[in-house]
Amino acid sequence: MMPMFGYGFGSGWLWMAAHMLFWVFLIVGIVLLVNKITTKEDKSSAFRILDEKLASGEITEAEYKHKRKILKGS
Repeated sequence: MMPMFGYGFGSGWLWMAAHMLFWVFLIVGIVLLVNKITTKEDKSSAFRILDEKLASGEITEAEYKHKRKILKGS
C-alpha cells in the first residue's frame, strides 16, 4: 500500500516549502511596499516644509539649495 500524501513521488515536502516561501515573500513584499510609501511621504513633506521656509524668507537660497541636496542624498 502506498502513502496517500505525495502519491509516491516524495514531493510533498517540496510543495510545503514552496507554499511557505510564497508567504514569506508576500509578507516581505508588503512590508517593503509600506516602508517605501511612508518614506516617500516623509521626504515630500520635508521638501514642502523647505519650500515654505524659502518662500517665507526664513532661509536663504543658498541654504535652501544645500538642504535640498542633503535631503535628496538621504
